[in-house]
Amino acid sequence: MQVITIPAFDDNYIWLLHQPNETACAVVDPGEAGPVIERLQALDLQLKYILLTHHHMDHIGGVKKLKAYAPECQVIAGANIKLPFNATRVNDGDVVSLDELNCSLKVMATPGHTISHVVYYTDEMLFCGDTLFNCGCGRLFEGSVEQMLESLSNIAKLNSETQVYAAHEYTMANLKFALTIEPHNPLLQQYQTNMLKQRAQGLPTVPFSLASQKKLNPFMRCHEISLQQALSHLLQINCSTEMTTFTQLRAYKDRF
Repeated sequence: MQVITIPAFDDNYIWLLHQPNETACAVVDPGEAGPVIERLQALDLQLKYILLTHHHMDHIGGVKKLKAYAPECQVIAGANIKLPFNATRVNDGDVVSLDELNCSLKVMATPGHTISHVVYYTDEMLFCGDTLFNCGCGRLFEGSVEQMLESLSNIAKLNSETQVYAAHEYTMANLKFALTIEPHNPLLQQYQTNMLKQRAQGLPTVPFSLASQKKLNPFMRCHEISLQQALSHLLQINCSTEMTTFTQLRAYKDRF
């Protein structure tokens, strides 16, 4: 399976999936239609599936135009996502068969950013919308900290070599925040240097490996005593449990 990056808006990524030498394709979270149609035409691809992780307009805004462009394509979304158009609904634990791509994706419910957020994954790739970012996680617009922590914990159980296709280019801001908490963390320092080089070359910092997030992402390391102590020292608050650490970390990021 090939995954192609389609930049949209200021910092969104739309993901296009297709098999080499085949014309059928799928896109994930098309917030706008124009860039997708341009890529479809440039590569002579036929849109067969649209996968949606949640209802925010920067993820669904292009669906109606894409359906007009490719009327036969199937829109797939979580069972409880509120949408202004029809879609095939899927639930946590379902398997989505993209027959024309000879591919299947598993569905995982990941409430937090929104109540009805879902992600799609295989052993090799994860399309996570706004749940997980490179060294960050989504803001809690609807869900609770308990839900988001559980969602990230469930993602952490996936294959560590999974490539994570997040929907935004937030890496440099996330690393700046992470280094505020752990300014002397050598892994974060080196990763920031590497990511700065990528951005200077005009390259995206997504996808990234799930393994890297288990080592670097503060929102996935709230169980680590070193992070708990660093955050406690910085905020002058007792962050001695995973839940307290995650709660305070998310609140601090929101006002950062």
